[in-house]
Amino acid sequence: MYTNVWYVAARSEELKDQPLYVQMLGAGFVLFRDDKGNPACLSNACPHRGDSLSNGSISDNGEIICPFYGWQFNRDGQCTKIPSIGDDDPQGCPRVKVDAYPTIKNKDSFGHS
Repeated sequence: MYTNVWYVAARSEELKDQPLYVQMLGAGFVLFRDDKGNPACLSNACPHRGDSLSNGSISDNGEIICPFYGWQFNRDGQCTKIPSIGDDDPQGCPRVKVDAYPTIKNKDSFGHS
């Protein structure tokens, strides 16, 4: 398999209001929709403890929430919230990131490269 090409990750109707786990090229990914309904694809492992993000939930603002400690990530993989340090710590989230992959909706499916 080639790694620098587009692959169909899921059909559009498979992506509901919960994270969706998919495996491609021997790696695990989590698919979800952001607050605008656009598909997003991240590595499935939370950088904190390695828990599966696909076992988490989607926040009201379209970000994925890790089920272990509640860390929250946007569609670009940037950590936006770490509940244990609160919202007042300016150094908490900016350095934490999970791998994100570009997505495109094509007819009834979407994929990543």
